[in-house]
Amino acid sequence: MIDDLDSLFNSAIAHAREERKAAVKRAERKSIEAPPAQTTQALFLDPKNWTRTRGVALIHEETETILGNFSEYLHTSVPNCRKLVREESPITVSAAERVSGSWWLGENRRIEPRAPWHETRPAIIHVHLDKLMLHAPICEVTVHLSYGSIARVELTLDTQFAAEDEQQEQLVFLPANTNIIDVMSFDCKMALRKELGI
Repeated sequence: MIDDLDSLFNSAIAHAREERKAAVKRAERKSIEAPPAQTTQALFLDPKNWTRTRGVALIHEETETILGNFSEYLHTSVPNCRKLVREESPITVSAAERVSGSWWLGENRRIEPRAPWHETRPAIIHVHLDKLMLHAPICEVTVHLSYGSIARVELTLDTQFAAEDEQQEQLVFLPANTNIIDVMSFDCKMALRKELGI
């Protein structure tokens, strides 16, 4: 009887060892067959998961200043997920959006708040926003002068801008009071100074 119990115990231990080996083999096979699960970080860092859709001009809500041109990217697998990437070179802009706060501007950019001006003067000029690749042939602006130099250029009315490339039929509307001085072309700034006689 003791021999029967010993053999039964030995066979149970052998069976348990075989089960463990089989489980290890199944796990190895499963890890080879299944692709590794993407971590959340990898899901958003992989550039293949993002598709560029359009160019967007951002307007800073508190100061009514155009911050520049941004490319909009939509995530391919996460619904309603997008990112805006600042573009230093000119891109075609097809929309304008308002943003607020300053945490995302970075250390190199400081937004000048509205302030009492020494003098404001109206002007009508052909405005070229070269960083946004937009223009408006007849544009009414309000120029804010401080100590004889141009400190701020605001759109007097809601203004429709067209793409400078004639092959693209895009229109962008910018609201009144938007400060456009940072995105105006050099020639446009010189034409404005000539118009004002300064």
